Amino acid sequence: MDTNESGVSMDSNSQNNSRIKHKIIFLGDQHVGKTCIIERFMYDVFDEKSHPTIGVDFLAKTITIDEKSIRLQLWDTAGQERFRSLIPSYLRDATCAVIVFDITQKTSFDNLDKWIQDYKDNRGIDAPFILVANKLDMKLSREVTQQEAEQKAQSIRVNYYEISAKTGENVLNMFKSMATSLQPIEQSILNPGQSNENNKNQDEKLKKKEACC
Repeated sequence: MDTNESGVSMDSNSQNNSRIKHKIIFLGDQHVGKTCIIERFMYDVFDEKSHPTIGVDFLAKTITIDEKSIRLQLWDTAGQERFRSLIPSYLRDATCAVIVFDITQKTSFDNLDKWIQDYKDNRGIDAPFILVANKLDMKLSREVTQQEAEQKAQSIRVNYYEISAKTGENVLNMFKSMATSLQPIEQSILNPGQSNENNKNQDEKLKKKEACC
């Protein structure tokens, strides 16, 4: 199995439309619900007694978008400070990160910058990621408003989702949206010539537009 610069693994023994594996890494403070989000997506269950992740763990699932298979490897990382030193080695080949905070814990929101910086330091300044607010089922206990979180996402130009791992609200939509955004990456890998041609056409259009100005 090979891994390219985009953090996408390719299995040469499989068909093109399903051989690419996208490594999605979940980051965020302890108790924000990273494990529960993954379990809700994988098994449609919620475990009230879910234990904190020790180190790093991962599960894999294939999701179908527009009749195309998108293979996801979901990497669950520990939020405890004592495990922070283990995480960088897993970030370097990630396709995308899901950075999670708990709407009932302002501290987890305040710590987003720390997680974002860790990700960028190890994956690259332009590495894609999304922000996810968990525990939407506890709106009455919010310490982070939706407006505040949306402004944060807009300021760093990333997509933002509010979900509840407990009820399942918006979890599947979040994963589908993320998987859809990965399709251009797959196309550039499976059809590099076409991708280069598209880029060339875009450059030519831009030059013509500049020449007219």
